[in-house]
Amino acid sequence: MGFLQFTFITSLVTIFFPWYLILNTIQRGIEDTKLLLIAMAKDWIQTIIIIALTVVVVVALGIYFLVKYFPTL
Repeated sequence: MGFLQFTFITSLVTIFFPWYLILNTIQRGIEDTKLLLIAMAKDWIQTIIIIALTVVVVVALGIYFLVKYFPTL
């Protein structure tokens, strides 16, 4: 599944989540619905990890530069 197709499907699922899951299960089957939910969960987890790492790096750099430039505080 390509990036644009996955983005489009994820947007539709977010907007019409309960109805989409019911229709997707009927039209494509349970296995495809499971794969879609797993892909969405992996994407969500990756996003949370990237945000957390970014926050840690920014805070660490902020503390480092505060200590470096203001050593007497």
